[in-house]
Amino acid sequence: MKSNPLKDKGFVPGDYSSENYHLIDLHRPYVDDIVLVSPTGAPMHRESDLIDVWFDSGAMPYAQIHYPFEHMAALDNRTVYPADFIAEGVDQTRGWFFTLHAIATMVFDSVAFKAVISNGLVLDKNGQKMSKRLGNAVDPFAAIREYGSDPVRWYMITNSAPWDNLKFDSEGVLETSRTFFGKLIQTYSFFSMYANVDGFDPDAPQVPVNERPEIDRWILSELHSLIREVQACYEDYEPTKAGRLIQSFTVDNLSNWYVRLNRKRYWARRDDDRQTSRLSDALHLLAHAEPLDGADSSLLCRSSVQGFDRRHATSHCRERAPRSFPRGR
Repeated sequence: MKSNPLKDKGFVPGDYSSENYHLIDLHRPYVDDIVLVSPTGAPMHRESDLIDVWFDSGAMPYAQIHYPFEHMAALDNRTVYPADFIAEGVDQTRGWFFTLHAIATMVFDSVAFKAVISNGLVLDKNGQKMSKRLGNAVDPFAAIREYGSDPVRWYMITNSAPWDNLKFDSEGVLETSRTFFGKLIQTYSFFSMYANVDGFDPDAPQVPVNERPEIDRWILSELHSLIREVQACYEDYEPTKAGRLIQSFTVDNLSNWYVRLNRKRYWARRDDDRQTSRLSDALHLLAHAEPLDGADSSLLCRSSVQGFDRRHATSHCRERAPRSFPRGR
């Protein structure tokens, strides 16, 4: 080069300000005037034959396992390929989604994924696109610090399907925290208080289900219907429907109906079958959060059973239930 084009324009190395970077343009044709020098002193020019940059992204399924140098059998036998589903913004339709399938078709005569979820945008509460200029942008980390990560995540997943645009309203997050998580924690607090006072032993002989009151059999039936329906939603890639089913069961069936109508049964004698049945059912309902599967169930376990050992948060509540129950907050 006759001169340094960057220096000629006043570019200052190490200055990462916007004003400094606006002094240069590394696109064609200007980049063709730049000649670098290799360690051996040979000139280095821009590579004129350049493959589409999306090729790297399209090769992701193979690059992530270092194929074909490693894990060759796992991919060739279709153990790790194609993917069950991928998720990205709808703007990736002609980018990542396309190149994944294009490379898979050319090289393996196969699709690269079986299902795709295109994420929508997060808008402000009025449906406007967030921007600093309009002053309506929400800092996600600030929202998590203020409301907690679980209420924010639960609000977002139950407010609208992932492929729809979400109107984010902080009042909605507060409502989610109050109604859903509040009811869940209240239910556990109510159970833990009486379980500790009465020395409830989950390993003691249980009252047979067919001998329990009708309301107990009703709530257990609702619970197992919920598990079946939620699992079906997850298998159909419908996390929003799954979350709404869980929330409806927790707020309406469990808290507003079952707990409210059974308060007097907590006052029964320790050796009363009504008390044993009631506490057993409460533990069963809380411990069955885990079979709901996915991120939603982990939210349930973390937020409702504060301090409850996750080894006990399984369907095997009798075998793994704790000897004492941490009091709810």
